[in-house]
Amino acid sequence: MSYKPIVDIFKDVTDAIRLVYDPIITGPPASGGKKPYYLYGHPLEIVNILSEKSSNNTLKFEKFPLIVLFQDFPETITLEGRDVSLNLAIITDTRQDYYAADRYTNTFKTTLYPLWDLLIEYMKRNSNIDQTTFEYQKTDRLFWGKHGLYGNDGNIFNDFVDAIEIENLKLKIKEQC
Repeated sequence: MSYKPIVDIFKDVTDAIRLVYDPIITGPPASGGKKPYYLYGHPLEIVNILSEKSSNNTLKFEKFPLIVLFQDFPETITLEGRDVSLNLAIITDTRQDYYAADRYTNTFKTTLYPLWDLLIEYMKRNSNIDQTTFEYQKTDRLFWGKHGLYGNDGNIFNDFVDAIEIENLKLKIKEQC
C-alpha cells in the first residue's frame, strides 16, 4: 500500500479545480492557472503566510480566492484506510463596507459558492477519497473575524474576507496499492 498525505490529496483536488476555474490553455494537455490558491497548516501559520504575501509587491495579488486545509487533524487507521475529520475554508477578499446582501451578490454567489461546488465535486472524483463517508457542517462567514457577543468583532486575517467554513468533514481515505 502507498500512503499519501492528506495535504497532498487536497493539493490534487485543488489542482483539478484550477483546470476548470482558472484554465490556461497552452496546447494539449490543458494546464490550470493559479486560482484558487491552496494553503495548509496551523491557522496562525496561514495568517503569517498571507501577511508575508501582502508585503510583497508581486505576491500580494496571489492570495485569493484561497482554499485552506487547517491542521492539526487526527487520522484513525483502519483495515479499510484512514478516517479523518477535517476543517477547511474557502476564502475570498471582500470590501469592508459591504452589507450582507452585497456580500452574497459580490462574493458568495460569484466566487465562494462556485468554488464550494467544485471542491465537493472534485473531492468526490478523487480516487483516494471513499464515497461511503461524506458529511460536514458548512457555515457562510460574512466578514470573517473573531466571534464577539454580537458577531464578528475583528478580522482573523489581515485582509477583509468572506468565507465558507467547512467543519468536521468526515472522510475515509483509501490506501492505493
